[in-house]
Amino acid sequence: NKSLVNMVSLLKSLTYYESATSANQVLLLRLRNDARRIGFNTEEEEFLEDISVENKQCDNLANIYAGILTGMSDARVSVVSNNLAVIMKYLAVINVVFMPLTVITGLGGMSEFTMMTEGLWWPHAYSALVLVMVLIGYVTYLLVRRIGAAPVPRRR
Repeated sequence: NKSLVNMVSLLKSLTYYESATSANQVLLLRLRNDARRIGFNTEEEEFLEDISVENKQCDNLANIYAGILTGMSDARVSVVSNNLAVIMKYLAVINVVFMPLTVITGLGGMSEFTMMTEGLWWPHAYSALVLVMVLIGYVTYLLVRRIGAAPVPRRR
């Protein structure tokens, strides 16, 4: 993050620098056009021409650096966006696996489950509910993995 802040700060400074060199170029052009009227001799006019060339080179260099920094900032944003997409994919897989389990848990916590399993001893009924939840979760995970939405994490 520090590097990104430094890049943005440098890009901002380059923008000011580009603006200043462009304004200097306009001023130097006006000075060259009015050099005779102001009273510049040929040596001063040549010096003014040299300054104008140097200023133009500075402006071009600032434009090049600004373009490079803009490209680097865009690349950084793209990498961050890609990382966020990968994380969101994993969170979506976790959500898909646990969503059916949440429905079954909600059903198991209501009085309807007790009514449906009225003839069974409650530890057996709830053990069967937990077993069904584990099986549904595992099958859902296998289906999602088979589709390719959940890559298997590599062990290092």
